[in-house]
Formats: sequence, C-alpha cells, structure tokens
Amino acid sequence: MDMSLESEGDDGMEQQASSGDAQVEASGIVDASLTQDVPSKESSSDEMETESSAPGSVSSAESICVPENNTTSTTGSTSEGVKSDWLDLNLEPSLNKRINESPAEEVKFATLQELHSVAKKGGVSLSSPIPPDLAMDWDASDRKESAKRQKSSFDVVVQDPLKDVIKDVILISKLFAHEDEGYDLVSILESLDATSPSYFSDAVSVVLSHLVSDWLAKKDESVIKKAIDKQKQRDPGNHENEKAAILSHIDQENDKVSSLVLFFLMQSYDVIESESKECHSSAPLVDQLMDARTQCICQGLLLLTNRMSNKVSKRILLPFLLNQWNQSFIQRMVIHCYHESGIEGDFSTIFLPLIESLRQEAVNTCSFSLSQRCKRPLESLSVLCDITVEGTTRPICQLITSLQAWIPDAMTASGGREISTLSFLSPFLSLSVFAEDDFKIVEAFYSRPKLTQDEVRGINQNLQFQLTLARNDMHAVLHQIILNSGSRDQALNFFAEVLKRNEKRAQLQYIEKDVATDGFMLNLLCVMQKLSMRVKPEKVDLMYPYHPKGRIKMRRQDSRLKTMSSEAESWVSSIPETEWQEIKFATECFFLTLESHHISLIPCIRKYTRRIRAIREYSRVADELQSQEPLYRSFPVIRQRNETQIRRWKEQAKRLTKAKTCADAGLMDQSLLSSCLHFYCLHMGVMLRAAGAWAPGDDGWEERNPTLTSKLPLPETVAKAFASYPEWYV
Repeated sequence: MDMSLESEGDDGMEQQASSGDAQVEASGIVDASLTQDVPSKESSSDEMETESSAPGSVSSAESICVPENNTTSTTGSTSEGVKSDWLDLNLEPSLNKRINESPAEEVKFATLQELHSVAKKGGVSLSSPIPPDLAMDWDASDRKESAKRQKSSFDVVVQDPLKDVIKDVILISKLFAHEDEGYDLVSILESLDATSPSYFSDAVSVVLSHLVSDWLAKKDESVIKKAIDKQKQRDPGNHENEKAAILSHIDQENDKVSSLVLFFLMQSYDVIESESKECHSSAPLVDQLMDARTQCICQGLLLLTNRMSNKVSKRILLPFLLNQWNQSFIQRMVIHCYHESGIEGDFSTIFLPLIESLRQEAVNTCSFSLSQRCKRPLESLSVLCDITVEGTTRPICQLITSLQAWIPDAMTASGGREISTLSFLSPFLSLSVFAEDDFKIVEAFYSRPKLTQDEVRGINQNLQFQLTLARNDMHAVLHQIILNSGSRDQALNFFAEVLKRNEKRAQLQYIEKDVATDGFMLNLLCVMQKLSMRVKPEKVDLMYPYHPKGRIKMRRQDSRLKTMSSEAESWVSSIPETEWQEIKFATECFFLTLESHHISLIPCIRKYTRRIRAIREYSRVADELQSQEPLYRSFPVIRQRNETQIRRWKEQAKRLTKAKTCADAGLMDQSLLSSCLHFYCLHMGVMLRAAGAWAPGDDGWEERNPTLTSKLPLPETVAKAFASYPEWYV
C-alpha cells in the first residue's frame, strides 16, 4: 500500500508525490509523530547527504527510523555524536506484503510476534527508555510538541490495529518496565492475542505477574528497591515523607520482600493515578489507565491472600495505613473484595488481620506521652470505617461488629474492667489524662519539681486539646458504625453492655479494679453526648425506661420519685403490649446518654471531691504533728517515728496533688462541661414533658423556640411515668 509524502513549501516534492515516484512503506508500527522529514528520491545530493545523517530519515521503502529520547527537534534533525538506542526497524516481508496489498480500512490484525521480530531485527528492547515522542498520546506536553513537528513536516497514515498495540506496549513499558531488570517486555507478551478487546488489561496483568513472581522467587531486595526508586523519579516530591516512613518501617520487618512488592504495586497505582489526572481529555487512554489500576489492585489481592508466595505477615498493610499514604488503593481493594464475597472470603482474609494489628498498635501506643503516635491508630480506624460501598454500606464496620471481641463474654466478677480491656474498641477509648489510668502522663508533663500556675494551665490546655481531637475521632468511628444499618444494633448493644457491667460505679463505694477506668467512661460519655446532640425533647418516648424491649432496665434498688418500686412494677405489668411504641434511635440515644452521665461523670466528680479532701487532711495532720516537735524532740524513738510519719504524709499529699492536677485536665475541660450543660438542658425539657408542664399539644409546638415555656400550676395528679422515674433522674 502506497502513501504520499508531503512537504510544505516544496513544489518539487508535491510533484513527485502526485506522480507516485516517491513512495514509503507504511509499516503500521509508528505514528505520525514517530517520523521526521523524509526527502524525495529526486532531491539533490546535498539534501540527501544532510538528511541521511539524521536517524529520523527514511533511506528505503523497508526501513523506518524511531528517534531516541532527547535527540529530535522540531525539524527532525539530531545532535551530532549522540547515539540512538532506537535503531532502524526492518519489517517482516510477510507483514509488508499484507499491508501493501490491503486497504487501510481492511487491516484488522497485527500479532505481537511480528512486533517482537521487528524489535529484534532493529536491535531494540521495549524495556529500554521510551522516547517522549512515543508517549505523546498520553503526555500533554509531548502532544503539543508533536503537533508542531507535524505542521513542519508531514502526516503519515498508520493502520489503527497495530498502532494501538504499539501504544499499549509503550504505555505498559513506561509504567512498569525498567531497562536494567534483565527481561524483554515483548517476549513476556508474546502469548497474548493482540486483537483481543481485553488485550491491554491482559498485558498489564501478565507484566505485573511476571514482575511480582520473579521478585518473590529471587527474594532480591535491591532489585525491588531499584525499581521503586526509578518509579519515584516519574513523580518526584509526591508524599516523600510518608514513603520514607513506610520504607523505614519495612526495613525493620522480617519479610521485607513481600512488603516491598506491595509498596511497588501501590506506588504504581499512585503513578497511574497521577497520569490519569493529566490525560482527562483522552477517554480511551483514561479507560486503559483505569484497567492498569485495577490490575495493580488484583495483584495486591493475590499477594495478600498468599496465592503468590508463602504466608505474608499479618501486619503488612499496617505501615501503609498508619502513614496515610495511597488510601485510595486500600479503599478500592475494600470495594473490590466486598463485591466478590461480602465480608467473607478474601475480604476477611485481608482486612481481619489488618484491624487486629491496628488494635494491637493502639494497645502499644495508648498514651498521650507518645505524642502523635497515640492518635494514628484511631485516625486509621476512622479512615477504614468511612469506606462505603453501594451508597451507605460500610463493610469494615460490619466486619468489626462481627468479631467475638466486639462484646466479649464476662468471665469473672470484674465484668466492667474486662469489657474496658478486652473489647475491640477498648484501646481506642482508653486514652486518658488521669494519673491512675496512665502514670506516664505525670512523668511526661508534670515531673518538673517546680511548676508555676501558668505552666500547669498551659499543660492542661494542651492535654485537653489533644483529648478533644481524639474524642472527635472516637465519635467519627462509632458514628460510622451506627450509620451502617448492618452494625447499628451491635453498636447500641455495646453501649448498653458497657453501662450494665459498670453500674457499680453509681454506688458511693465500689472496688475500682472491678469497673472500667474513669478515662474510658468519660470518653464513652463524650461520644454519646455528640450522638445525642440533635435529639429533640418532643421526639423522646417517655415510656422507654419501662419498655420490655428496652436496652436500659430499671434497677430494683433505685428509689423512685413519687411511688414505691413494687407499685411501679405493678403499673408497668398492667400496660397492654399494644400500647408500647416502637423504639426509635433518638429515644435510645437519649436514655443511654443519661445513664452514662450517672455512671461516668457523677462518680468522677465524687472521686475528685474526695481527693481534694484527702489532700487537705494529709497536709493538716502532717503540719499538726510537725508543730508538736518541741514536745518529742528529747525522745529519740518517738522523734524518729514521728518524722517518718510526717514524711510519708507529705509524700502522699504530693502524689495526690499531682493526681489532682491531672484530673483538672480531664474534668475541668470547657468542651466537656459545655456538652454536659447542653445535654442537661435537653434532659430538663424531657422531664418537664413527663411532669406535664410542657406538652406537645400546646399551640405552636412545632414553631416554638427551643427555650421551654413551663405551664403552671402543675397537674394535681402526678403522671405515673414521671412518678416511677428513679430519683437520680432529677
């Protein structure tokens, strides 16, 4: 098949082109941008000598030159003395004949074996550096440069099928191949059918499989690191700190090869994503890049499910998640696995070890003395729980609540301490500033011998700020679990079970080792306060505390407001089942939060008051005994005993003072106190409704300002629901 060559402004060449004397073989291998100015056979000898020195010239009908990177200019000339790696490619005679004898629109085939033979004859390996001319279709800057070259030279019609194959191989080579890895990219792809619609996706899969299996078999870390470094050069300065932290973590692991392979796949995904943003105008190319990203995820799944090597470490994904790099890769992996088998199968195989290792990391770093490390597991868990599939489904939330450790069975009498230690969320909810919960707080922040009040105030504000951020993340995690319909009931069951097992905290005296810590309970309280922030008094069912299906049950030992416990029980049993309303989330959330105040905040304030009283008592007794020193100075035995006693009391008062300072940071928190006041305003509205002082039947109920207007005098007959409430409700 002949194609005319045109050169702008050259009448002689137009004449030769029209007569058909100057013909060039259309190989179908190169695009219009791959060729440069080609002189006519009738051109002068001077012109031929000048043009023949450039590797972009065509000297015969059977050879086409591909210019090397950095060697072409807009006129097709090359710098003298620069050696080209892309030599003349001689076409197979059978391919020449087929192309010459067939019209362009009938050329529907092009095998990769022919491409391979062409590359071998030209001495070219497609794993060598790719000239920017060949990447013009998916590099914006090269497209502009190519347009200039085409205007100054000529256009060559290229058969679409084989041209697309070349582009695919070049794109794969740029994304994944490297010249020093000792393999021929074309040889790897020879077994594929280049005419298949899924050729590009299959080619990427074959290349990645070859790379990963070869690296895992050889276990040569240096080769993988070299490939990673070369990939970094394509996207320099992008998340360098996160990548450095991950590689540093990988160097400390035993199975470095699997982690490095996963790093390469995730970095390939990142590079492809960057390329996609630059090629948004080319729809076919974007589709190809999406296929390449999917293949990176599939190879990662094969690696993480132990289908490509020996068993990988359970913590292999942890450093990537903690450093928050390439979260899109993990998100796509979650979606891909969930679509295949739900939360079973590969999904559970990959992400169950991940969340278990994330919990263990939270156990190891559960202290504000470790600065930023303590918040990373909680932030990472929030990121995982926020991944949605098909609208509102959150598969990680379903996986977490399906664990046996979500609500562990009580094994001893210390059920409150067990659930605050063994449950899945326990390390995430145990961040505390109380000295009895975390003794490292005193050493890290209050160990200096003399601290001024301003310094103590600054330290407390810093701790309160960190605690507020951590509680926001705790709320984000539990809110996402509640938003997911498949895990909402389990979340409410967890709240109710924690409150039930720690109900002893409401007593005036209790054994602290049998119940949860103050920090754990206050964190749970803050989460529930945020959940009940939008609850309205008129939406709360006043009969919920007596509901037979309610999660909160009335305790027999609780005193009632205006009735006896036996009378209240008799009244509840007389209510027909048809009169019970369906339990709504707003109602449950309100009463769970109210119970949490009774079990969390009130005992903490009571304990804080006792501590202040103990400090004063120890100081007073030590001062009184020291003031009587003249009376026992002459008695050595009594003097020694009293001095020892004074020293012990003063040391105890000093320790309690430091514990009180830590408690100030936990209890005298403006954010906590304002949330408590907001909830108690809501509680007041519900109690007024129950007492009959404020009813939904009033005119203008819906439009009324949230500020409640009481209706006095109160009804003479006290409502049974209000009279049967526990005394601590008011």
